[in-house]
Amino acid sequence: MTPLRHFLSIEECDRAEIDALVARARALKTAEWPRPLAGKHLAMLFEWPSTRNRLSYALAARRLGGEAT
Repeated sequence: MTPLRHFLSIEECDRAEIDALVARARALKTAEWPRPLAGKHLAMLFEWPSTRNRLSYALAARRLGGEAT
């Protein structure tokens, strides 16, 4: 088992590690997402207005099969 390492700088990685990281990212991007929120609607209430948070949560809800308001 590989010991835990923290990613602090790209200079600390060798070519094989970078290639493995990119391959893993591609695999995750094309993987089928679970849909536990299928048919559900998520109501979002935020204390402070934040377009970035609202859009992030709405996208996550959609990827999980739900709708967000």
